[in-house]
Amino acid sequence: MIRLLQLSDLHFHDRPNRIGLPDSLVAFTEAQSYVERLKILREAGVVGSDQTDVAASAAAFVKANPVDMVIVTGDVATTGTWQDLAIAWNWLHALGVPWIALPGNHDRFKSEVDLFPPGNPQFDYTFPTWSARQGVQVMFQRDNVTVIGADFTLQAGDYGEGPFGHLGQGRVRQELVDELVRQSDLGTFAIVIWAIHFEPDAGDAALALLDDDLLIAECTNEPTAIICGHTHKASRVKTFSGIPVLCCGTTLQESQYGNWINILEIDDKVVQRRFKYDGTAFVEQA
Repeated sequence: MIRLLQLSDLHFHDRPNRIGLPDSLVAFTEAQSYVERLKILREAGVVGSDQTDVAASAAAFVKANPVDMVIVTGDVATTGTWQDLAIAWNWLHALGVPWIALPGNHDRFKSEVDLFPPGNPQFDYTFPTWSARQGVQVMFQRDNVTVIGADFTLQAGDYGEGPFGHLGQGRVRQELVDELVRQSDLGTFAIVIWAIHFEPDAGDAALALLDDDLLIAECTNEPTAIICGHTHKASRVKTFSGIPVLCCGTTLQESQYGNWINILEIDDKVVQRRFKYDGTAFVEQA
């Protein structure tokens, strides 16, 4: 049996007042100027991953539960600045276990100065294990199992849909889907898992994976399962075009849904085991 441990949405940062996504964002009106909106963002200091007790418990959990690979499904940092990414890399490296991470929308933010423009390539330099060809790469491969990651973050100049859509949205691009399919067809793997950051059909326009219909078109035959994060809801399993989607809640970011770690046990199918932080440790949920 193959065992994978999934972390997601760590949101590390190098200072405690690193701006996140404040609730005041939803209160913006068309009448407010760009400068007025930016002022609100700058003044809204939102706590990121400085829940040190949760981070320590997560590290202890990883070390106490041997797996074949730890996979982080995006948003390792609060911004894509090298300072934030370095904090995330150091924490992951200190785990002392095999791990690999793919980028999320936060990991591509250039800075908060200009309202978090997307397309920052710094993640690729700080996390050299993500050496994706056309935004797609094999993250894990053993026996009859392959895990292939895809980077659906917005490219530079793509500001998504709606006001500030780029802050929480991703976009499926046909060339990435083509490469996902190509790599899925290599070899004779019985279990093919696609790892992405954004949850397909998330039900929230602000967190949407735009053009996910392109992914639907390929889901009929290709993956055994999809794993993702992004929405910070409780870990759960949903279905997308007939394919099981194994969602991981945020591991370290403060959330009304709590903090989560998933273990995926893979034999002839993929089984999600969910662990939630109870204030002292990560405990398995029914």
